[in-house]
This record gives sequence, C-alpha cells and structure tokens, in this order.
Amino acid sequence: MTGYGDRLFLSFGWGGDDPTTVVEYDVRQGTTKVIASSIDRSIPWPLQYELRPIPIPHLHCDGTNRRLFMLPTKLSSANKRLKGGGLQFLAYYWETGQWENASRPLALYYGYPKTFYDQTGLWLLHGTGFGKINEQEGYWQTVFRLLGTRLIPAPQPKPGQESYYDGVDDSHCLVPTAEHRDFRTGDWRFTLYADGLLFSENVIMLVPERKFIRLDKPFNALGCLGGRYVVGHYVGKAAYRRELVIGVLKERHLLAQ
Repeated sequence: MTGYGDRLFLSFGWGGDDPTTVVEYDVRQGTTKVIASSIDRSIPWPLQYELRPIPIPHLHCDGTNRRLFMLPTKLSSANKRLKGGGLQFLAYYWETGQWENASRPLALYYGYPKTFYDQTGLWLLHGTGFGKINEQEGYWQTVFRLLGTRLIPAPQPKPGQESYYDGVDDSHCLVPTAEHRDFRTGDWRFTLYADGLLFSENVIMLVPERKFIRLDKPFNALGCLGGRYVVGHYVGKAAYRRELVIGVLKERHLLAQ
C-alpha cells in the first residue's frame, strides 16, 4: 500500500503466481476504483488482455506529478517463475486516469526485484545489479552489476547488437577494483535503498560517492530517515531476540571521508 494527499493505493492478491488487483481510494470523495487487474478483463490498463498472472507488488507515489509508479511482472507459468516477459515500469496519473510507460522494456528476468522511489526518481535493485531509471530516456542506468554474488564489469553488447538494446545503460557502471575482491557473499545482498544509501547486512554503500562502508556487526536495516536515522535489528547468533534498534549515522561528509 502507498498513498499521497487524498489518494491511497492498494495492491493485493500477488502471493506466488496469483493475479493482482490494484485499487485506488479517494479519501476526500470516499470512492473506490479498480485501476489495474489481471482478473477482471474489463478494466482498461496497459496489460488489460494479458492472459498470464501479473503480480504487482511494487507501488510508489510521485506526489509532485500526481502519478503512481508500478512494476507489473508478467510470469510465464507457475513452474517457471524466473522466466517472465521482462520488466517495465508503468505510471498511472490519478487526476486524469491516463497511463504511460515509465521505463523502456528491460530485458531482465524476474529475479524478485526490489524498487524504491525518492526525490531523485525510481531505483531498481535486481539480481544482476542496482541502478536508477532515467526519467528522460527510460533506461535503467546501473550503478553496479552483479553475477551471482560477485561484482563484475558492465556486460558488453554482442557483435551486431546496439548499445542499450536491452533497455540497460551501463555507461556509468562501477568498475571492480582490488578493493572489491575481499567482499563476501552477504555483502552484495542489498535489501534497502534510501537517501542515497544502499544497505546489506554487512555493508552500507554511499551511492553517489561510490563508497562502501563495512559494518562491525551484521545489521538488517528496515528503514532509514533523512539519511541518518536507521531502524532495524542485528542478525546472527548474538541477535536471537532481534530487538529493534534505532541507530544514528555520522553526517554525510564524515561518512564519505
């Protein structure tokens, strides 16, 4: 669920391969409207006639432009969940009811992606890397690329393929160095992005600065406010109670040193 101002949006029914329905609630008018559904084929939206199940677990409100971002996931079948039809963000303008593509089609397998939205735009965390959706061109501009649990150089197009043929722009992708050879498997299992900070249990990445900070103890960050206040819990044998912790990070210029 997400919301802004007088609008609330709820996506439900997306467990497993279940089809999804997205509902818009106008708080001021007290009215409810189905805006997307892979159950009711009469609902007009970009994937209205798609026959496969379409989970939509990711919703984000852009209040400035009065639009809702979502990432529908077209799956091929219940037995091949990681071989869907690629990824593409959609935008729904709730004042007009109009739809538009918020990204190019991305030739990425499903891979249980995570999406984030902040004042800089849309971000996609995927099994193959992390990056921002370019607002003007619609490309996924990668910050880094992964192969399994290793940082890798940006993939190069095959002979005859044009750059960005897959909807991905790797021109700003981080180049692996000796610093990254000591990273362990869990270091790249990022789960949260907020305010230019990317969190895994062992590492915080300062995204604009391309700097990695190793944590003294494994910590599962659940939320971050203002780039300083982090809510979560420690993990591991010593954290059997999983008590909620609120930590305070150093100021940004000190972290970046």
